Formats: sequence, structure tokens, C-alpha cells
Amino acid sequence: MYFLILIFLLINFYTLDGRYQYITVTGRFLCKGEPLKYIDVALKDDDLLDWELITTGRTDYTGVFNISGKHEEFFPLRPYVEVLVACCKYVDEDFCEFNFFKKFMPFYKVTFFGSETFYSFGDIEVAQSQ
Repeated sequence: MYFLILIFLLINFYTLDGRYQYITVTGRFLCKGEPLKYIDVALKDDDLLDWELITTGRTDYTGVFNISGKHEEFFPLRPYVEVLVACCKYVDEDFCEFNFFKKFMPFYKVTFFGSETFYSFGDIEVAQSQ
């Protein structure tokens, strides 16, 4: 009997729809102090087993991005921005590999019960991570 109740609860839990959570993030990507112009930026949600794309955007000529999106989720979002960049850590390097760079938003900044979350990453230097 308990097994049937457990199965019933699990089935109903997975069929529950989440609620829309709205998020806006902004910031500026830099490579050794220089702006990363016109690169694609992805805003993603880090789930327990996988990630989900919320929306995409681009930096402008000063490296600034401003991305807004909504995502249906039952639990609070764990958002991060991701870019694919080739930024050498040292000036004298002749060849740099393309790498994915991720920057997570602090969990305590996510507004779960509010209608919208806004967060500014500020300046994000990608050369330090490689």
C-alpha cells in the first residue's frame, strides 16, 4: 500500500508545472582588460543533472551584455552566464585554445518568491580562469 502511495506521489510531483521566474543579468566581459566585443553570451540554469538554456544575447562594442529571460522551474534558479572565448593568459602566447567560461550568480541573490531577479556581474575577466 505504501508503495502505491509513493508511486502516486512521484507521478504527481513530476507532472507539476513550475512557475515562471524572470531574470535579468548584466555585466561586461574583458580579456586582459580589453572588452570582448560582439561575442555570444548564454544565460543558463544549472539543474541537478543537467543545464537548461534560458536565453542568449551578445556583448556590444564595449563588451557589455544585458540579457533578460524567463524560465519555468519548480525550484529556485541556479543561473550562470557562459561564453566561448579564446583569451590568452599571457601576452607572449602565439596560440590560444577556445574555452567555455562560466560565471555563476550567487545563490543568495536569486529571488525565489519575488517576481523578477536582477543581478549585475560587473566586470568579468576571463583571462584569469584559463
